[in-house]
Amino acid sequence: MPNKKNGRINLLLADHVKASTEEFTGKRVTFISSMEDKKKHHQNDIDSNKTQNDVEHIQKPLDFKTSKDENVIEQMNQDSLLVENIAATETSLEDFSQMIQKKTWNINDDHLTLSLLLVRLSDQKSLISKTVENDQFVAVSTIKTIQRRINRIYSEIARRLSAGLALFSFTLIGTCSGLCIGRNSSMRGITIVILLSALYLTAFFSARSIDHLLVSSVLLYSVPHLLIIMTAYWMLRRTSRGVE
Repeated sequence: MPNKKNGRINLLLADHVKASTEEFTGKRVTFISSMEDKKKHHQNDIDSNKTQNDVEHIQKPLDFKTSKDENVIEQMNQDSLLVENIAATETSLEDFSQMIQKKTWNINDDHLTLSLLLVRLSDQKSLISKTVENDQFVAVSTIKTIQRRINRIYSEIARRLSAGLALFSFTLIGTCSGLCIGRNSSMRGITIVILLSALYLTAFFSARSIDHLLVSSVLLYSVPHLLIIMTAYWMLRRTSRGVE
C-alpha cells in the first residue's frame, strides 16, 4: 500500500483478514514500512547550500575511494526498515480506505433487493448476539449503533410495503371520489383526494428522515393508508345510500 508521507510502498502481511460493512479485522499481521535516514536527508540539505567550488572540492577525494568506502556509502544511502508484528487488530473500514488511498462504497438499504435486505438483517442480528456473548461489558453505544441499523432495515421494509400499497389506496380513493349520483358536480371529492395525497407524501418523506426510530416510522408509513381506506369506505357508503 502507498505511503503518503515519503512516497514509498508499505507491505502488509496477514494470516487471516476479514472485512465487514463497518470494520476491517486481521490476525497475525506484519506491517513493514521504510523510513528515510535523517542523516542522509540532513547531508543533502547541507550539500545543496554549498557553492559550486565547495562541491568540486568535496568530490575530488571521492575519486580515490576504496571498495570499503563504497560499501559504507552504499549503506548510508539505504533506508531503514520498520517491522511491526501485531497479533490481532481492528480498524474501521473508512480508516483503512484512507490508508490505501481508495474510497469505500457502502450500499444503502434502499438499493438492496428484498432477499439481500433480509440477509443484511440476519447478519446484524447475529452480530449483536455475538457482540453480547463475546463481551458482556461491551459499550452501550456499540449495541445502540447495531440496533439503529436493524431499525433502519425494518423501516426500509415498511417503506416498500407502503409504496406498494399506495397503488391500491390511491386507486380506491380516486374511484370513490369519482362516483357521482347527482346532476350537480362537487369539488368536495377532489379536495379530499388532494388533502389525503398531501398527507401521505408528507408522512412518507418524514418517515424516511427518522428511519432509525422504528415505531414512529412505521406509524407514518401505515396511518395514511388507514385514513385513505376509511375515507374511501365513507364516501362509498354515502353514495350507496343515495346521499350526494
